[in-house]
Amino acid sequence: MGVLDDIIVVEAATLLAGPMASGLLGDFGARVIKVELPGRGDPLRDHAPFDHQVSLYSKVTNRNKESIVLDLHQEADRMTLRSLLTHADVFVTNFRPASLEHWHLDYGSLQLEFPRLVMLQVSGFGNEGPYRDKPGFARIAEAFAGLTYITGYPDSPPTFTGYPVADGMGAVFGALGVMLALYERQQSQQGQLVDLPLYAPILRMMEHLVIGYEELGMVPERQGSVNPVVAPNNVFQSADHEWVILPVSTQTMFERVAKMVDHLDWIEDPRFHSNAERITHRIELESTIAAWIHARSLSDVAEALDRHDIAWGKVNTMADVCQDPNILARKEIIRVFDPELQRPLAMQGVIPRLTRTPGRVDHPGPALGAHTARILQEFLENAPTRGTEIGHR
Repeated sequence: MGVLDDIIVVEAATLLAGPMASGLLGDFGARVIKVELPGRGDPLRDHAPFDHQVSLYSKVTNRNKESIVLDLHQEADRMTLRSLLTHADVFVTNFRPASLEHWHLDYGSLQLEFPRLVMLQVSGFGNEGPYRDKPGFARIAEAFAGLTYITGYPDSPPTFTGYPVADGMGAVFGALGVMLALYERQQSQQGQLVDLPLYAPILRMMEHLVIGYEELGMVPERQGSVNPVVAPNNVFQSADHEWVILPVSTQTMFERVAKMVDHLDWIEDPRFHSNAERITHRIELESTIAAWIHARSLSDVAEALDRHDIAWGKVNTMADVCQDPNILARKEIIRVFDPELQRPLAMQGVIPRLTRTPGRVDHPGPALGAHTARILQEFLENAPTRGTEIGHR
């Protein structure tokens, strides 16, 4: 029995943030019906990596979902969608606000017909404001919220992160918003709109940057791998060309590092008595640590760090991640049989891990439209309107 087994989600969203948000709900039992464009489907199906021209990306993001095809540009198919929403608890979409209003699928229109419906609307810039109808994707959101500007090295252009974090963060905040709205609905018996611009989660997670500018006029610049508020804190290369990250975030940890690199004098040196003072003298500290690590192999560095009980991490490749004994022991990577490719596929397990009501992955993302006939028959011909189950308390 999953936490959300009584919840039905209808998803009419493309690419990553919206589909990932509904996928997170699906991991914990929600029934997710994914609406896709006939013949083309979610553009995520065109994203690598591929196996026999099948997107493995889509297999993960759209796992546990059922796929039906509807062309929402057509009035008849929009009416079919509205019929599906009669049975739904949640509607997830990322069409532009103007398109939703033109189709009468905006929250203001749907609320009149489905007062208990929770709607997650993911967009580039939000459902209100001067930019509401501008298109937007994760990389645009990251740049707009200020993350791209501070990513990279001082002598280089602004740099994208290695993964579109606005999509991932948007999915997590979107799923959180849906859960909060469903929880509140148990008391009020009313649904509500979860209005989520892609840039907003990025802005929210950069807590000290907004207050630093608004109160002190600080505008952070690119600093490479340096953590501007903690020292020493950087990425260092070993003699065998591996990379180690060493975030020395506390006084106790700093003293352990001083002992490890044979600089007990640092502990009494007034220049290093606090984190603020260490930031001022960062170059001296980090250059000494860098030389100490660069003179040793990763295994020797790891042994010394562990022996001194210092928090550190190896900068892993994906090959390292997938072979790591901790990840394997915790079964963070699972294998799920895929009917389309006729073999098990490896993918991330369910996060977070609940001890009493864990989530599950029943199947990878389905083939385009694989469930159209069955879903339409079930919901449009046989199923009564929902309103008495646990999800509608």
